[in-house]
Amino acid sequence: MIGPKLDLAVRGWSCGGCGAEHDRDVNAARNLRDEGMRLYELVASALPPGRAMPSMIRASEMPDVVLTA
Repeated sequence: MIGPKLDLAVRGWSCGGCGAEHDRDVNAARNLRDEGMRLYELVASALPPGRAMPSMIRASEMPDVVLTA
């Protein structure tokens, strides 16, 4: 559920649907982690057969991989 736009000074909010309390910083960290993992898995699936997945991926080292949402 997406709520109203909040001022950045507001660090937490309550869900109007279920009453759960949310911390904006924790939520942002989870969103960034999930997006990073999604992109990592996307690159891993595009690697040529036999190529091991590196522990870190730099976009400059993967020019032939197209990342799409």
